[in-house]
Amino acid sequence: MNALRSETREGSEPSVLTSSFVLGSTSHGFNGGDMLYQLVMFIILLALLKKFAWGPLMGIMTQREEHVANEFKQLKLADKKHLNI
Repeated sequence: MNALRSETREGSEPSVLTSSFVLGSTSHGFNGGDMLYQLVMFIILLALLKKFAWGPLMGIMTQREEHVANEFKQLKLADKKHLNI
């Protein structure tokens, strides 16, 4: 665990091991590579969410909507039959 600490003994510079885990920590100023990397990772996350979360969720919502619509149709038919008797 000591190897993952962000500082070494006696207040010297942060270790190279932990600096490599933090985007932009090794250079000063703007780093376009880090921003591009984060953008690519975000797009990959969105694609995975769309495939594995949003798609199935929307399918379930459509099924639920159809089920509720059918229940209302059956309720109206039963109400009409009840009023005609």
